[in-house]
Amino acid sequence: MHSSTQILSMNYFQSINSDPDYVSGALIDIPANTRIPKIQLYAVSQFLFKLKRTACGPDGLRYWLFRDFAQFLAPVIADVFNSSLR
Repeated sequence: MHSSTQILSMNYFQSINSDPDYVSGALIDIPANTRIPKIQLYAVSQFLFKLKRTACGPDGLRYWLFRDFAQFLAPVIADVFNSSLR
């Protein structure tokens, strides 16, 4: 069973997509007893703290932004990731 939040967010992203060839993914039912993995806050923090000096990606954000603000960003990143798996 899919929550109304999942369906609403899927519909929202479909509505703002500008790719004419976009095909929406199908939601699948996950059995109630399925163990859903969870990323730990410590793992995200360590990953961010250990970022190497690299060129910025397409978003233009520099490596040091993530590394220097890891303590503030890690809880948000972990929560977004874990929420996406529920």
